[in-house]
Formats: sequence, C-alpha cells, structure tokens
Amino acid sequence: LASDNGIVINTDDIQGGSNLGDLRYQDSDTTSIFHNQQLRALADFADSVLTYGKVLEQAGAVINYAMLDTIFSKVNRAFLDTIGTVMETRDTISYKPLRIRATKKLAENAEFLKRDYTIPPRQPGIALSGGGIPEAFAMEQNYPNPFNPVTMIEFSLPEDAFLTLTIYNVLGQEVMQVLENEEYGAGFEQIELDASKFSSGVYFYRVKAIGLENGKTFTAVKKMVVMK
Repeated sequence: LASDNGIVINTDDIQGGSNLGDLRYQDSDTTSIFHNQQLRALADFADSVLTYGKVLEQAGAVINYAMLDTIFSKVNRAFLDTIGTVMETRDTISYKPLRIRATKKLAENAEFLKRDYTIPPRQPGIALSGGGIPEAFAMEQNYPNPFNPVTMIEFSLPEDAFLTLTIYNVLGQEVMQVLENEEYGAGFEQIELDASKFSSGVYFYRVKAIGLENGKTFTAVKKMVVMK
C-alpha cells in the first residue's frame, strides 16, 4: 500500500512494473494458487482472510492466515534495511504529502519475486497546480492499515472546503463522527484517527467535502482494519 499510494518511492527504478505490488511471487510449488500472483493480489487474499475469517476458499484451494504470513515475512526480509544508514541523501522526500525513499531498488528483489515489465510504470502522487495545490479532491487509503490503535487519513483539497469524516462498521452503523462540517484550507491535510475504543474488525470511513468556492461536493469511502 505504501508503494502503490506513493508513500514509499523507488526514485531510481522507474522502468516499468515499478511498484512493489507489481512483483510476481514465484512459489517453489508451481501448482500453488500463490504461484506467479502479483503481491497486490496476495495482499487482497490477506484482506479477505482478515475480513471474513481465518480460512478462505479460492479456486478450489484453501487459504489461511499462516500461509500468507509466511509469504509476506519472506517479502519483508527481502527488502529489510535501515533507512538512516543506507541512504546518502535524505530518506524523507516530503512531509505533506508523506513521501519516503525506499531502502532498496525493486531491481534488487529476491529470486522468489519476478518483475513484470509488461506493466506500465505507475506514477504515484497527485497532480499539482503551479502553486503546489492539488488539482482535484482526493482521499488516500489510511496508513498504516491494519492498525492499532492510531492511523492517519490524508485528504487533498483543491480549494477551501467543509469536511465531514464519519466511521461506520460493517453493518453500516455510524460508530464515530471524526469531523462535522469543519473548514479546511486548500492543500494537503492529515487527520489522526484514534481507534482505541474500537473492537477489532473491519470499518469504513467516508469523507464528504463541500468546496467553498463553487459548492462542488466530493464523497469517497474506503475500508480499514483495526487489529488488536
């Protein structure tokens, strides 16, 4: 998610299939449902397992949390390094929005990860006007996710706007009103959400922004997971 949303950037590695999620996992068992799947697809499996239970049936195969934990532990170890010592330049590219240099190029990936050059390079980030203001309303995926108990939600506002941010459970019931018609200026804003009073599970957060200049309304809904 950090790679797909442009938080972690491989600035020297943009030839194609440049996001971590585009890499394909090469399982030692070529008949495995995980073999040759993009890491992004495996992350979707993990999301479903966390959402619906410990076991998931997919294409006749049974997937459980332990299987996915083994895969992602390998991936984490392959790209593990210390930001502060491996970078000759600053590790943080920008703070609003948050942009961090990756510790390793994706070209240096492990043997069990295959790069797909047929995928056009993704250009993460939001288009900016000449004054550094985003050109469109947007709400990013919360980060980290899953989380316990605090996460950050980032908004992009092309103009001053009234914001309402509401949290719902899987039944569609409102569980928290984070913001209610609060005025924010044009630019990038980050809201900290403290879910310490939430139970573990899946929740949805919905933003409604009403532009002060022309009254245009923007709404978006995304899913987040609280894991305690």
